Amino acid sequence: MASTMKAVNYNGPFKVKVQEVEMPKIQHPDDVILKVTTAAICGSDLQTHAPGRELRQPPPIPTLTMNAPPSITASVQPSSTSHLARSPQTRRPNHHARLTTGTMAQSTAHRRLLQEYRALTNSPPEGITAGPVSEDDLLHWECLIQGPEGTPFEGGVFPAELKFPKDYPLAPPTMKFLADMWHPNVYPSGLVCISILHPPGDDPNHYEHASERWSPIQSVEKILISVMSMLAEPNDESPANVEAAKMWRERRADYENKVRDGVRRMLGL
Repeated sequence: MASTMKAVNYNGPFKVKVQEVEMPKIQHPDDVILKVTTAAICGSDLQTHAPGRELRQPPPIPTLTMNAPPSITASVQPSSTSHLARSPQTRRPNHHARLTTGTMAQSTAHRRLLQEYRALTNSPPEGITAGPVSEDDLLHWECLIQGPEGTPFEGGVFPAELKFPKDYPLAPPTMKFLADMWHPNVYPSGLVCISILHPPGDDPNHYEHASERWSPIQSVEKILISVMSMLAEPNDESPANVEAAKMWRERRADYENKVRDGVRRMLGL
C-alpha cells in the first residue's frame, strides 16, 4: 500500500520548492527510491539522498563549466602619417645626419668667403677688385690688380683668379695670373709663388719663416695686398721664374723694359 509523505518545513536562506512525494510499498530496504525536494540554490539544482541509503542510480554530479576569460590582444598600429609607418624608401632623410666632413668643411668655407667678399665690397683696398665669378661657385674668384705706381707694372691692370680649397681657410687658395707676367715669383703658367700662399707650417727648404706662410687668420685681402707688394719688390731667393730672377738681379734695366713692353701689349698699345 502506498503512503504519502510531506517534506518538512524549512526556514533557511534558500528558496525551497516543497511537493508531496508518493512512497511506494516497501519490498526491501535497499529498494527504497526517494524523491526528494529540489532546492534552487543560486540558479543550480542540488539533489540529495537520505543518509545511510545509497541510490541505485546515483544522480550525476553537476559540473561547473567556466568560460575562459576573453583574451586581450593589444595591437598598436602607427598612424599612416607617422614617421614610423613610412617605409625606408619614403621616410624623409635627416639631412643633418647625412652631412659628411667634406660638406661641412665646404659650408664653413662658403660662410667665410661670403664674409670676406662683403668686407672687400664695403671697403675695397686701393687698386684691387675681387669677387666670386658667380653666385653658384664661391670657391672660384676673379680679381683685377693695378700695377703699383713707380714700378714697371704701373698703368697695367692684371687679371687673375683665385681658387679656394673646400677646407678653406685651413688651407690656402691658389692664385694665377691670366695674362703674360714676367716676374721672378710668377711661374710661366701664371701661377703665383709667394709665402702667404704656401701651406701652414715650416718651410722644408728653410727659405721662409712659418709666420710668413698661410694661416687661417689670413684673408683674401691680405693675399692681394701681398701680391701687389711682390710686383714692386720681387723675392729672388726662391724664384718661380729663374730667368726673370736672374735678369732682375743682373740686368735690372733689361728686366724693367721687358715688363713695360708686356704692359703695353696687354693694353693694346
